[in-house]
Amino acid sequence: MDFDNTSNIVIVLVSVILLAGGFIYQIVSGKGWQNGILWGLGISVSVFLAWALSRETEPGIDLPAYISALVTTVLILYFYPPNFPGLIWLMLTLRIVNRSTGQMAKWSDSLLITFFTFLLIFIGYPQYALFGAVAFLLDGVLLNPDKKQIGFAVTHIVIFLVTHFYNDTELIFHAPSVRFLIPIV
Repeated sequence: MDFDNTSNIVIVLVSVILLAGGFIYQIVSGKGWQNGILWGLGISVSVFLAWALSRETEPGIDLPAYISALVTTVLILYFYPPNFPGLIWLMLTLRIVNRSTGQMAKWSDSLLITFFTFLLIFIGYPQYALFGAVAFLLDGVLLNPDKKQIGFAVTHIVIFLVTHFYNDTELIFHAPSVRFLIPIV
């Protein structure tokens, strides 16, 4: 986070205000301070991730990011909690595909995405392995290809197949939940 950028300062302030507001709301509602901290933190992180996803798709343009944060602020009150690992995975994956940082992904970036893929498979979302395979393949073959990403694409396909056969389940894909789609929209 570059705090010389006004947009970054604004979203941090909004996130802190939402954290405090969520905490106070839960305390006043009689839900307890632990629940208040978690609830406030969840809202705060959701809004921040929605803003960050928008910034990844349109770097340097603030208005869509603010609209995304505002819409998420309203909707997260009705659809709490979101799929945090999925949102983080999406933000990291989007960053390697569109190269918003201006650089190719490092090994550590690709390994981090693979870790989140394992986490998402573990909590019941095996389709992320295929999504990851597509993202890595795109990064490996599109303009200025990063050839190491083809290996990560193959790794994701293997992860998916092993998970599928290990669990001995039917190949069923679930659409992303409303809690996942709201910040993306």
